[in-house]
Amino acid sequence: MNELGGEVKKVSELVLYGIRVERAYRYVPWGMIEIVGKHVKTGKPEAMSFEDPATRWQVEKELKKAGIEIEVVDLNSL
Repeated sequence: MNELGGEVKKVSELVLYGIRVERAYRYVPWGMIEIVGKHVKTGKPEAMSFEDPATRWQVEKELKKAGIEIEVVDLNSL
């Protein structure tokens, strides 16, 4: 918390494919991973999805190393 009583959001230092990662999602049942954040050079919001198993594994490994939790979105329950 800051001095005004608000929550302080930790800015991620992890940069993947030019995106400073703020959040990550895993879509069930597909297993696809999506990262959401801001582009490093432009500062504009950007997202990128990964479907290939090898790339998903690598992205997931980097997210865990940076301490970013992957939120699970169950598409069957929508």
